[in-house]
Amino acid sequence: MSIVLQRLTALLGGGGSLSVYWLGVGIEAVPFFLVFQAIMLAYILSKVKFSPDHPLVLYSLIFFIYIASGGVLAYWGVLSDADSYTESVLLHLVALNVFLATAATPTCSPVISAGWLAHTRVSLSLVYVVLVILSISYLYAVGSEGYASKSEKIREGGMVVLFGFIFYMMATVSFLVFIKHHLEGRRGLLVLIVLTTLFFTLPILVTGERNISFKFVLGSMVVYQMLTRRIKPRHFMLLLMLGFVLAPLTLNMKMSLTSGYSSGDERGYIERMLFGEFKSSVRNTAILLDEINDGNVDQSKLYFMNDLYRAVSPGFLVGRSIQTTTAWFNETYFTKFYQHGGGVGFSLVGVGYLNGGIVGIVVLFGILGLILRKLYEQALGSAAWLAVYAGVISVFCATVRYDLAAPVSQIFKHIIVVVGIVWFTHQLLLRKNHVIV
Repeated sequence: MSIVLQRLTALLGGGGSLSVYWLGVGIEAVPFFLVFQAIMLAYILSKVKFSPDHPLVLYSLIFFIYIASGGVLAYWGVLSDADSYTESVLLHLVALNVFLATAATPTCSPVISAGWLAHTRVSLSLVYVVLVILSISYLYAVGSEGYASKSEKIREGGMVVLFGFIFYMMATVSFLVFIKHHLEGRRGLLVLIVLTTLFFTLPILVTGERNISFKFVLGSMVVYQMLTRRIKPRHFMLLLMLGFVLAPLTLNMKMSLTSGYSSGDERGYIERMLFGEFKSSVRNTAILLDEINDGNVDQSKLYFMNDLYRAVSPGFLVGRSIQTTTAWFNETYFTKFYQHGGGVGFSLVGVGYLNGGIVGIVVLFGILGLILRKLYEQALGSAAWLAVYAGVISVFCATVRYDLAAPVSQIFKHIIVVVGIVWFTHQLLLRKNHVIV
């Protein structure tokens, strides 16, 4: 009955947002929509006890932060470079509620089986050590060049900067290590996670990449909660608010060990919290809606096909040669910034609308909800699936402001392939040595 109520509440919210979208309202109504959505979201998440390992919780809260940030900044007049901010906020709320309706599932107590991971002492250690060495080598190679900013690194770094994916692969292996550590009955899981987190702050300090650290922290939280059930709702909400409040500080941490880079942002602290990457999804969708309304965008083109092609292509080989939806958007509307190695991302809501209007949004976010729900159900009983689930949910949370290429590529290359490498290495060593490795 609880699941039915959650889905009905989400459908009510989505239907309400869609109705208002068709009626047309001004930006002054945005705070009301956001408060109404926040109340409904709190009700739905309370039914799953705000547990961060549940598919509804992390993604919906972070997605709502993106929506609220863009909506509030547009209401304040800080964002005024498009006419369709109200419509953008409403379409985001439709997407959020579709996700809530499709990802809803009962909270279950996990009974996790180690499976083949129980016998990977040598193979897992081998893969982990190799990735640590490669990660340190990558940091040294980028850090020793002394780039003044992240955009300069992208513009002038050549092939070496494309190997940042090594850290993403290491995150997946770290999840497997955490799970194996706990299932073997060893103590100190939290200490192990904290120490590894410190290592994952190095990409921010050396290369200016915050996404790596962000995804690792979210994935580790999912793993820890699934294994221990120790994160209480109040602790989780405190951690989430702390992360939101501290987000602007990470801007001044970017490349601080190698260049002394500073964001130079003189806005007030609250405005900075909202203005960073969190505004991007609503803003980019608003710009897209303006261009579509003005007849400047050909919606008959299948933009997502390039995204999928890029997703399965090796990044260090193709670079920017394949124009994804994000690349198209930045090259078209932020040309100078893009040419200098920068970018403003895009929006998954924009992807859905660009490739099918409102129906496209409903289909895309319905699929996202179903994927997380099914992975959660698998993770409840399997160590390997738990690592995959933790990685996927962190990727979804970090790619709200990108196109389809980002989540599909990262899930395939940084998660599925990595788990496959560990399994294959285990099988190879097992057959060679005829011992448990």
